[in-house]
Amino acid sequence: MQPPGPDPSQQRPPANSPGQGPQPPQPDQSINVNVHNYVPPQPSYAWVPVIGTSPNGNIHIIHLVITVLTCGAWAPIWIIHAIIMAVTEKNKVIYPVAPTPPPLPVQNPGYAPGIQMNRNQQAMAMVAQQKSRRAEARQLAGADPMSAKELGIGRRDLQGRQFDDGGLIDINRVPAEIFTHFSGITADKAAHIMEVRDSLGGAFSSVEELMATADLPPNLAEEIAEYAIVIR
Repeated sequence: MQPPGPDPSQQRPPANSPGQGPQPPQPDQSINVNVHNYVPPQPSYAWVPVIGTSPNGNIHIIHLVITVLTCGAWAPIWIIHAIIMAVTEKNKVIYPVAPTPPPLPVQNPGYAPGIQMNRNQQAMAMVAQQKSRRAEARQLAGADPMSAKELGIGRRDLQGRQFDDGGLIDINRVPAEIFTHFSGITADKAAHIMEVRDSLGGAFSSVEELMATADLPPNLAEEIAEYAIVIR
């Protein structure tokens, strides 16, 4: 009797068996990640519904107390209510609070994209923007005075205006207190301007006429020229 030999299914041929040639290399199961080209996952702000339950144990304590007080007569109602609560809570959709996206940086139009402005640059950009809006409002008032009046250009005294005129002041339509927005014009000086305007028929013909007839100091000429407007 021949002794039992090794199981052929458990035999492994040598790497370089005759007639078979070299065996191909086995694939490496590990994953190599190039850290230089790895891009971390970005946060998602999509709303994803989450199915969950929110158990409420207080109601069951109340049911237990009532069941004891009624000597078990309340038990069927407790069971029915528990079943209804389980079905309702199972189908309840809870929407988690999505993370707030980070605020976009303020971009300076005078710099390359991605360069962020500091506080002083932001203030200067705001001043330039308001000056541009005043020029736009002046152009609209000269081309279409009726639309300018309907939009309330120069009427700081009106509430709820939708058009941003950059802070213009219509010297023929604003009340006396608005004139105090100019530097150095007190309430008494504003009242004097109103008297002069009434004596001219209720309207100044130009900003220069306001300066000449109201006896305003010369140092206000530049400010009034920048913010005052006359709409025909």
